[in-house]
Amino acid sequence: MDDFLGDFRLDRSSPIPAYYQLEEWLAQRIDSGELAPGARLPSERELTQQLGISRMTLRQALDRLERDGRLVRRQGTGAFVGPRRLVGEIGELRGISEEIAAQIRTWQTLVLGVDEAQPPPAVRDALGVTPQAPAIRVRRVRYVDGEPFSLETSWLHPDRCRAVLTTDLTDRSLTDVLEQACDLEPVRGHERITTTVLDAYESEQLGAAPGSAAFRVQRTTWEANDAPVELGISVLRGDRFSFEAVLGRPGVVERTPVVAREPT
Repeated sequence: MDDFLGDFRLDRSSPIPAYYQLEEWLAQRIDSGELAPGARLPSERELTQQLGISRMTLRQALDRLERDGRLVRRQGTGAFVGPRRLVGEIGELRGISEEIAAQIRTWQTLVLGVDEAQPPPAVRDALGVTPQAPAIRVRRVRYVDGEPFSLETSWLHPDRCRAVLTTDLTDRSLTDVLEQACDLEPVRGHERITTTVLDAYESEQLGAAPGSAAFRVQRTTWEANDAPVELGISVLRGDRFSFEAVLGRPGVVERTPVVAREPT
């Protein structure tokens, strides 16, 4: 127990509540990898005794860490560090499967369906599909470490990507399929990231409670001749994914490369 707390001490003179101090300290240890996924925390009794706090104060900190996915609590066995969080880099034109492959080796794709359907007006306009014409729709769920983390819907132009209808998309990058089977090469894109909560269908597919926090990512990609390639909508579990960007001052050309690291 002493090894777990190390030199951490609550600052009882601070205006920062005790539960928030503990939450910040635990979050930092988890995010840095010092506490690895699956590591078990000491019991609530041990922590309250060593820290000199009430069980209610401790549970405030643990509740917040559980809500954001850093902790998983199991009835009768205690609290454990949650599964690692994948990181998407803003500014890179690559798909979800490519993001996964850059960070982890074990991932799977469940194809829910590939069909032709009437697209919503915004999708029709983005792809340049004529009114009343169908578009190709691909629905998939991505898994990492055996757990679902993203629900994806991709809309494709019906005349330019028909090979997708007869291609096995299991555990394959759609970008690779478009390049290899359809001779399409996306070179630029526009992406919008918003926060949302999972509805009943999304929560069922992603194995999370309805109302859980999530990201909604909408991306449109084009070829060099400005022909649209895809409009994709991904719903990602907020406890399994985060985004980051490399920033620089305006007018500075060079960017410091992102140092590869173990995802948190």
